[in-house]
Amino acid sequence: MNNVGDQVVPSRAPATPSLPSGPITGAVGLSTWATGAAYDDVQVTSADGSTLLSDDFSGGDGKWTKATGTGSWQVRDGAYVQSDTAAENTMVTAGDSGWQNYDLKLKATKRAGSEGFLIAFGVKDTGNYYWWNLGGWGNTRSAVEKATDGAKQTMAEDGTKIETGRAYDLRIEVRGRQVTLYLDRKKWGAFTDDKVAEPFRQVVTRDKATGEPIVKVVNAQDAAARTRIDLGQGIKARRTARLTTLQGAPDAVNTASDQPIKPGNSTFDGVDSTFSYTFPANSITFMRIATRK
Repeated sequence: MNNVGDQVVPSRAPATPSLPSGPITGAVGLSTWATGAAYDDVQVTSADGSTLLSDDFSGGDGKWTKATGTGSWQVRDGAYVQSDTAAENTMVTAGDSGWQNYDLKLKATKRAGSEGFLIAFGVKDTGNYYWWNLGGWGNTRSAVEKATDGAKQTMAEDGTKIETGRAYDLRIEVRGRQVTLYLDRKKWGAFTDDKVAEPFRQVVTRDKATGEPIVKVVNAQDAAARTRIDLGQGIKARRTARLTTLQGAPDAVNTASDQPIKPGNSTFDGVDSTFSYTFPANSITFMRIATRK
């Protein structure tokens, strides 16, 4: 069995961004992923010290927009609480898409669930933003991710995990294209977003013999890219997909005596009509999705 497919299925993927220019701009946001959390004392201050946003939620949540329309957000006991531990990406936003050169400060407490916090900045819309993913991937690590038309790349990461019931002080400083992040007043990490993103390309075909759609993705970036896959309503997908992945250094070359790049086979059990998957850095992935009649 090969992964060529017989028929191309219409699909879309984000274009490769050009070289970043100008400062990082955008609103701020709060989100969760399969987790209940409480946020309080949100402050956004410009580089000259003027206040752009100050919210202790004593007056409700009128300054915030439920951008994704998911989750269960309510003001409780003086904090902004998202309580649905099954909901994914529950982003709410505040501020202006033109904001730049600012500090975002807040307090965050995990109440329940499997992950931690998602603190967004540079938010243009629900597909274009940065967020600090603390306690992500089942509370196994933390990272800053940049989303471009829904496809994500990692800008910085470490092994930070989040404790339930503990209040954390978080601060994000945005200066031009330089971002510095502080966790409980200690520097967590920093990055400068000034590099051209390498291509991220995809095509979807269908195997006429089996009816299976085959998603083919090239991620030529040096970082893993998490992206949303929408199969549409016409495909009745099973939960499991079979994957063949080739991954290696961009300058690696296979020879008769050495094969640093060779296919690896695996399965993925999270397929739905719409789902997310993280494609490894410098890789080609073939995802063959089983269907139901």
